[in-house]
Amino acid sequence: MAEVSVLASERSAMLATEPNLGVFRRCAIPRTFEELERVIRASDSVDAARPLMNLKLASQRVPSFFSALLPFLWDEGQPAPETLRPRPLLAAPGVVTLSQRECLCVLANAFFCSFTNRKSDNCVSGPDLPSINFDELYGGYGSQSVARGKLHMLFEYFERMAQRRAKGDRLDRRISFERYQAQHSTVRDWLECEAPLARPSLQAAGLSIDEAKDALRVDFANRILGGAAVAYGCVQEEIMFCLSPELIVGRLYCPAMRDDEAIVIRGAEQFSKPEGYGFDLLFGGGYEDRSPLGRDNMLTTSILAVDASDFRSRPASDQYTPALVLRELGKLWAAFPNATVPQAVATGNWGCGVFEGDVELKFLIQWMALSRAEKTMHYFPWSEKIIVQYAPAVVEALCATGTTVGECAKFLLEDLKPGKVFEQALQRGGRISYNKFS
Repeated sequence: MAEVSVLASERSAMLATEPNLGVFRRCAIPRTFEELERVIRASDSVDAARPLMNLKLASQRVPSFFSALLPFLWDEGQPAPETLRPRPLLAAPGVVTLSQRECLCVLANAFFCSFTNRKSDNCVSGPDLPSINFDELYGGYGSQSVARGKLHMLFEYFERMAQRRAKGDRLDRRISFERYQAQHSTVRDWLECEAPLARPSLQAAGLSIDEAKDALRVDFANRILGGAAVAYGCVQEEIMFCLSPELIVGRLYCPAMRDDEAIVIRGAEQFSKPEGYGFDLLFGGGYEDRSPLGRDNMLTTSILAVDASDFRSRPASDQYTPALVLRELGKLWAAFPNATVPQAVATGNWGCGVFEGDVELKFLIQWMALSRAEKTMHYFPWSEKIIVQYAPAVVEALCATGTTVGECAKFLLEDLKPGKVFEQALQRGGRISYNKFS
């Protein structure tokens, strides 16, 4: 009986990642929007009341949408067995590697909403699975202009894939999705770390993490990989996933991250540029990704998805407790003992936007974790004045005395008090303090 239960569980995990190709067999290639709408609704994965107006308006801006782009997606969405082999969910530490063409097949099916076992419900398909179909992008909650902008980014990707296929490109370049779980991340492990805090590179205000193509770029993630990328989301993670749509494929295979997990995605290509941010986000045109090809037939791009603690519905003072500081350290540390990633790590105000984290605390936590991993933190403060004005003094003071990760851990895990984290760090050394409101 136990063996039958295990087999049923494995089959269920496999079904969660398989498209239902019956829609392609029951319908002809759509030639009008009305026919396309019937195909999408025929999948039974789309709420009958959901409007598809964003898709209709976005498609009108692509002259060859019905004559060329849609037939291409129709063909690519029906894979031969060797094109997209069944894979189970990546629910435990491990790796799923796909070719660029397999990613295209996944995204073509997401376009037609043919993952019938993954019905969308506010960006998820059940409690711990991300949604993968694009129906919430086609109509529903959120800014219509943002949704159309993200659809144009997806269309840019699809058109470029069509051009490459027409030129004989086999699309065999690889993309990997790697799940890691923190090891050796107890309070004692951190307190005993003798590695010095490695001097970070503080970037100028206004520069974007996305400009650091040679670095491991930190995705300020939701525990649901990609957050609301295929719905209403319009901040760092969601924008990143639409500029590089192959990242979205990770939503098909990766259940929600646990508190001690991180996900690394290697080899994804960027196809679009953004214009604006948040509710002002628009499609800013095509982008030519010049990232070199590595020896493993992957582009040398890498993303680290880590979800910070969310303090929107809990006291902000909780973030200064040892348990939550340790949680953030472990989250950032999870991938580094084993992942093949660049030495430079591009990050910024992780968890300090909508999640309401303390930017001073998160700066020190990231600095500690990356120093232990022997990585160099390239910090992009964007418009955060606290970091721009005061982080250089903190860096100079702690580096001048050779402060170790363990010494910083003692401060954060044993002596930290809520608020004014930089001032506390500096006063511990009897050096300087500051008034952030001066």
